[in-house]
Amino acid sequence: MKLTCPLQTVIAIQNAIPESQISVGMSLVAFAQTFGGALFLSFAQTDFNSSLKQALRKFAPEVSSEAVAAAGATDFRHLIPKDSVQGVIEAYSESVSNVFYIAAGCAVACFVLSWGIGWKSVKKPKTVAPEA
Repeated sequence: MKLTCPLQTVIAIQNAIPESQISVGMSLVAFAQTFGGALFLSFAQTDFNSSLKQALRKFAPEVSSEAVAAAGATDFRHLIPKDSVQGVIEAYSESVSNVFYIAAGCAVACFVLSWGIGWKSVKKPKTVAPEA
């Protein structure tokens, strides 16, 4: 059975802290996962919107950035001239790349911070029965 990421976090926290503090540790992990997801989602959305407007000024200056943002990634082709489509696609590509940079930075930060939890084995020690 392959463990999923949230389950691995639960096992790591339960193994790293004393038994009397497991409930506090688990509630902090649940809070951090929920709050972190909400926080970075808003960061990514803000970065996407602002970088899309800047990229549209660079790649398709004749197109209204508000109209493209309102139409969305699937319907903007109906609003703009055919010769501007490639520029808008490049603007979307640059904006999505910026969002991936945020995700990659967050992943690197989580990786580095995870080393602070320590390295403990979750395997139970083998008990050897004495021979008669």
